[in-house]
Amino acid sequence: MFSPSSVRRDLPPGWKALVEPTSKRVYYFDPLTGTTSWDAPYFLSHDQAAKMRVRAASMTQVALTQAARFSPEEYAVLLELPDTYRDLARHGGTWLSEKDYHKLKEATAAINAFQEGVRSRGVRLTATEAAKLRMTADGVQRILDSPAILGGLAMTDEDTQQLSDALVILREFSQRAEGASGLSPVTLTNDESTRLREATAMVKQVGDKINGKRSSSAPKPRPRSLPSSGIAPINVAAPPPVHPTGL
Repeated sequence: MFSPSSVRRDLPPGWKALVEPTSKRVYYFDPLTGTTSWDAPYFLSHDQAAKMRVRAASMTQVALTQAARFSPEEYAVLLELPDTYRDLARHGGTWLSEKDYHKLKEATAAINAFQEGVRSRGVRLTATEAAKLRMTADGVQRILDSPAILGGLAMTDEDTQQLSDALVILREFSQRAEGASGLSPVTLTNDESTRLREATAMVKQVGDKINGKRSSSAPKPRPRSLPSSGIAPINVAAPPPVHPTGL
């Protein structure tokens, strides 16, 4: 995106693309200031600046809401790099100086390397998230043990099997994380995080199906009257995703 592979035609006024005789490489020259550069001057459009601000805001949000997922070094990167993007985004609609152009390339490379590093080292499951998994697992267990709490809504055999399969996985990961020493999060491999996402998705799918049945069969409320006796809806909701989002 930021490294031109051929001669740039959209140069600022006065700039020229020349060929260095020995290496035959193209370089760029501004006769007004005497500036030369192997890199073409870079025009930062308003659209690109807007995307940079969005990406910076996303990284900051992750840092504020998911700090426990990252090591101190990773957290420092999450706080520092967005500031660089925000600073450079102020130059949207202008030609960047050579210094700012290189800052942009370095910041982009660092952000991409950070994201790849987070993906490759696996996902961290914190104790707080483990507690949410356990609460979801407890809710699933109650439904499987006492289907009557659904207020007469019958689950299919497929629903029951999906919840049973998901329960095994939810228990496995919640117990593993809660059993970790201290406050250090448990690191899941990519395969493990995929299993956990699929399990929570199954729970949510069945929960949405059950709640949809309840909504379609429930009588319309009468104005100025107290609700009749019955069992309140039970939301079988999946916990938040266990992978860093918004990066």
